[in-house]
Amino acid sequence: MGVIDDDSISKIVGLPEEETVAALIVYGYPDGAPAATPRMSVDEISRFI
Repeated sequence: MGVIDDDSISKIVGLPEEETVAALIVYGYPDGAPAATPRMSVDEISRFI
């Protein structure tokens, strides 16, 4: 999400024409499990002296 489509959202939530969408907070559960974040190994990010 980067752009708010005021007209579509206003129609969905039933806002009167004189009101506009100022902010949008999306919440809920994802459809599936998110992919694992690639991680570097400990050897790649550390050094023992």
